[in-house]
Amino acid sequence: MKRTILIPAALLVLLAAAGCNDESKPAITRMFVSPACGVAPLQVEAYGIASGGNETDGATGGNNNLEFSWNFGDGATASTTIAYHTYDVPGEYTVTLRVEDPDGESAVRTLPVVVVADSLRVEATSGATGPVTTADPVTFDYRAGTCGVDADSESDRASYLTQRWIMHDPGFADGGVYLGTTPQHTFSAPGTYGVELVVTYTGWAVTRRDTVTVVVD
Repeated sequence: MKRTILIPAALLVLLAAAGCNDESKPAITRMFVSPACGVAPLQVEAYGIASGGNETDGATGGNNNLEFSWNFGDGATASTTIAYHTYDVPGEYTVTLRVEDPDGESAVRTLPVVVVADSLRVEATSGATGPVTTADPVTFDYRAGTCGVDADSESDRASYLTQRWIMHDPGFADGGVYLGTTPQHTFSAPGTYGVELVVTYTGWAVTRRDTVTVVVD
């Protein structure tokens, strides 16, 4: 014979509320920080949308009954849905958004922001670790980094940057000019050469130069 266990209606209500508790907790559904990378001083706009917060009409993605707290990673904070902040010092920062409901339940989400000192950083290098002779071909290379361009990525350099190497070698009518990323040049006569690299980031229409010295015996 089966026995039927009767549960009081008040207890059923409590169990139902407990079962729905996770759905009413805050959840950050959208978070944007723009721009995510730029030159100091860099002003960014931070924007968040969260659900939960004990809404009476259910979670619809709105910021209902929630307290917003922004931390920009450099000591600056804000407590609005949309916040603005200016980074004066170059560096890599983590922007943190925390939302909390009246019951103390909270959600946290982060996004990175990169602030650079210059819109394009260029460093030219050569394979000549010491003096070379007129019989030694010298290979040149460079690193260039900016927002959206990895300084160590050959594909990024090929896609976003243009480069021009000028050897300043009087043995060549044009001084010895190369457009490749890693040219190789054999100098025509002994001397000290200031090999010039000119790099342009077409996305921002910015050009930077660097020089590497080669001594030829």
